[in-house]
Amino acid sequence: MVFERIEPQRHTADEESEIAAYWAAALDANPRLFDGPVVVVRSVTWQRDTCLVRWSPGTYAHYLWRYVPGEHRFARILFASAVLTTLDGKLLLGVTAPGTSEPGRLQLSGGNVEPPASGRPLTSEVVAEEAVRELAEETGVTLSRDTAELWMVKEDGDYGDVGLFYRVPSLATAEIQEAFTRHRAELSAKKEFSEFESLAFVDVPNADDPRRCVDYLPDLLQRL
Repeated sequence: MVFERIEPQRHTADEESEIAAYWAAALDANPRLFDGPVVVVRSVTWQRDTCLVRWSPGTYAHYLWRYVPGEHRFARILFASAVLTTLDGKLLLGVTAPGTSEPGRLQLSGGNVEPPASGRPLTSEVVAEEAVRELAEETGVTLSRDTAELWMVKEDGDYGDVGLFYRVPSLATAEIQEAFTRHRAELSAKKEFSEFESLAFVDVPNADDPRRCVDYLPDLLQRL
């Protein structure tokens, strides 16, 4: 995996005004939204087994603005997720909480990748840090970046976003659930928001589930 930074995407004054109005409306609908920096994928190319990702810095407000029906006005976003299976072969998923952009959805822990600070280069190892950090923030399961191994790259899906999936060591179901229960209690005591309201453990060979799921999940389960 190779990353190459290029110049940010430029927008006209009219587009910037439209983006600001779109963000204000989104914030009114969900005050928990945060307009933070994100890595925007401008292109993905493969040379045999090497994946080259050209990227530029962007913001979450610009990212939401592109979700206009029938249009694709903004480059794709980069996100990272940790793939954790239990010792008895189930895949760990979270059920997103009310107040998230997609409440009640089944998905892996993970999140949008931010541009590295202080000119630090973007690498697969940096993205792995994001994946295990998101795992800890959303489930309470704490693992070292060195235990995460790049396993799958997603380039399609509903919005064409690019996802990097990292396999991490398997754990016992009870250990995961205890970590999550403790984590939720700590967040509640601090009056902080929890991304997941509960966990789900999915049988990999039989992944049928009537609940709504994130777009990458069927392909990921098939590969597992």
